[in-house]
Amino acid sequence: MTETTGLSTASSALLSFTAENVYCFRDEVHLSLLGTRLADPDVVRLMSIAGRAKPERVLPAAAIFGANASGKSAILKALGDMHGLVAGSFSQRASGDPLPRQRFLLDGAAADKPSRFEVELILGGVLFGYGFEMDDARVRAESAWYAPRGRRALLFERVSGKKTKFRSPLHDEGELLERYDRENALLLSVAGAGPDNPLRRLHRWFVNNIWHSAWEGWTYGSAKSANELSARESKERLLNVLRFADLGIVDLRLVPPDPQQVEQRKKILRAMRSAGLAVREEKDIADEDTLVLTHEGADGDVELDPSAESQGTQTWLGLIGPLLTSLDDGRLLVVDELDTSLHPHLVSRLVELFQSPRYNPNGAQLIFNTNDTSMLGDSGEAMLSRDQVWFTEKAPDGASSLYSLAHFTPAPRRDEAIERRYLLGRYGAIPSPNPADLAGALPAEAADLVDEFTDA
Repeated sequence: MTETTGLSTASSALLSFTAENVYCFRDEVHLSLLGTRLADPDVVRLMSIAGRAKPERVLPAAAIFGANASGKSAILKALGDMHGLVAGSFSQRASGDPLPRQRFLLDGAAADKPSRFEVELILGGVLFGYGFEMDDARVRAESAWYAPRGRRALLFERVSGKKTKFRSPLHDEGELLERYDRENALLLSVAGAGPDNPLRRLHRWFVNNIWHSAWEGWTYGSAKSANELSARESKERLLNVLRFADLGIVDLRLVPPDPQQVEQRKKILRAMRSAGLAVREEKDIADEDTLVLTHEGADGDVELDPSAESQGTQTWLGLIGPLLTSLDDGRLLVVDELDTSLHPHLVSRLVELFQSPRYNPNGAQLIFNTNDTSMLGDSGEAMLSRDQVWFTEKAPDGASSLYSLAHFTPAPRRDEAIERRYLLGRYGAIPSPNPADLAGALPAEAADLVDEFTDA
């Protein structure tokens, strides 16, 4: 699909995520999935928004590059924290419990400043905005708005110590929501249990439309893949994706988990929930089956226990269930270190599934970080358009920043050797090892080889 061939049929998408005073980000960081003038016209989606004559230009993917410990994972964790608080701050926390805040720790002044989270999204063809500020004990501020006719209309505004303001269409439900309001719970989390209205639909988007592969790892990702097989009777789909990866797999089957495995899953989920992550209830995983794969061997087919599979197979197995579900339902898939244990060609194909309107007709989105610089491409062969590339960089004071390749002036050309220039430091966000430090860690007879090693 190009920009001239018509509108996307998708009706929901994340447009931006903003955070401040979280993890290694002391100052505001803003990740956008809005297409710019640099967007590839074959990739950008045109989405209708209620009350607007012109459609919005939305990107199906965003990739984050940067040095180790620069914040690539932190920005995804921050989005995960927001998701977890919306999904479970009311149902999974008792009154008086502390909030699971991960503030910037390298500046004492940050302890007294709130952590802030905001999103803008299209939901059912309507523009929505939502955000909140919190400290370790309470929600300091929270608000939501939407634009069903093109102009923003406040749904509610909450400030600690003041009476919450509700606007139409929430006048009638406002009193009920306030009855269950707690200092350590988000009002949007409370609204999730209420009647159908714009707030409940916003809450359900957070709960149902975001899958964080990094949270539950390959074990639960493979359980998701098993659920995909069980619920949708799609064995051939899963098998085709496994064959596509050229892993030597010829068949698969479902095996009920043993009681010890179920109990271990429960312990892990309880620990994750206590850390503030939005994970499934224990009853939801009690009967989840495990996928067992059959490999082609020299003496015939061999069935391997999942623990005997290679790390690459485990990673791919953990991804394909969330991948297929995201593409089927138009969800947001968030993947930490997408290239871990996977060949670059396989990673490329996965990203291309989201980039292609043919394979991704429902507007699914992918946000990931990676160290695979081949995605940046050289001489116009890049897999990602320039406004889909983001960098994280850590300053000497320990505070990280997030910035887009599209924000450079002059803007990189389409045919620019972006990968090579990135590795040369043209865009920052690369490690700067000090040879002297390495020399100090080596035996004396090897120290004089450090400069030669570094130059190589």
